[in-house]
Amino acid sequence: MRIREGYRKQGDDSWAAWGKAFAMVGGYGVPADASGSVAAPVSDSGTIEDECPEVLRGRTCNMTEAATWVATNIRNPSPNLETCPGQAAWNLWHHYHPVHKRDEFWERVIPKYCPPNKDEIERENRMSDDGRRVIKLCEKVERASREAIAAESN
Repeated sequence: MRIREGYRKQGDDSWAAWGKAFAMVGGYGVPADASGSVAAPVSDSGTIEDECPEVLRGRTCNMTEAATWVATNIRNPSPNLETCPGQAAWNLWHHYHPVHKRDEFWERVIPKYCPPNKDEIERENRMSDDGRRVIKLCEKVERASREAIAAESN
């Protein structure tokens, strides 16, 4: 919470502050004190210091933009900083870039911040149809046809 509040004091919106705080607690530059609570590194000026490249300092984005950028660059060992939307995206990438963390990114972050849109859901539903309904309908038509032919013969 202290980390998030530090980012809020620096002017980050709520989502960006949570994203940065989450990324920092995930193991990037966050020492724990003797009580085990996490304390954010603070510079002499009283602002939170993180391992974010200087070019990204002050650049903010929402978590959907961050997650989308990370998804695009998760396998990239050195993503282009010019395309990075903000500090939250950079911290998120740092946290989930290691191979052993990638499954967690796809399972937790993407469903939360990049849910499928209506067209994707409909497309998936169409593709999941295995033809059973069509086959049953054809069988009904064929049976009705045979019954009609048999009825005419009598």
